[in-house]
Amino acid sequence: MSLTHHHIRRTSGWLSIALGCALFGLITLGFSLPNTSGDSFMGAEQGLQARLLPAHKRNIVLRQSIRADQIEAGATVPAHTHVLFWIPESVESITLPVLFGHEQNEKRFWGYCFPDDIEAVAARRNSQLPGDIFLSPAEQKAMEALQRARRRRSPHAASGGPRP
Repeated sequence: MSLTHHHIRRTSGWLSIALGCALFGLITLGFSLPNTSGDSFMGAEQGLQARLLPAHKRNIVLRQSIRADQIEAGATVPAHTHVLFWIPESVESITLPVLFGHEQNEKRFWGYCFPDDIEAVAARRNSQLPGDIFLSPAEQKAMEALQRARRRRSPHAASGGPRP
């Protein structure tokens, strides 16, 4: 007996129906099993549960803005979050241990300080950002290691640089 297009099409159709019924049965079974955790959803026990990974493990970057008045009141910066915050005008200078509450030697972070007169500074610096960037000690070490690795891989590093 030779397989024809008709036989293959009929078989794949029945297999699709069987797979759909099996999937429907599995979903029904998941919702009908009793909930062993004791939690209820809208008063009814649910058997099917799901857990979501934290945002930083799903490659989602959370963002938060903290105003100067919140800083003065003692705001806390959440972990795994990009934070934009304003230091109150009454603060003339601040050290990193004061800013972060303790010495941050192992954590990698960077910051950017916008100037007060951003338009005037931006006009003077055509191609650069108008403020100042700062790196944590750990970030500085990581950047230095990255630059050393790049120099080692560079084809011009062994010869002392490119030839004119």
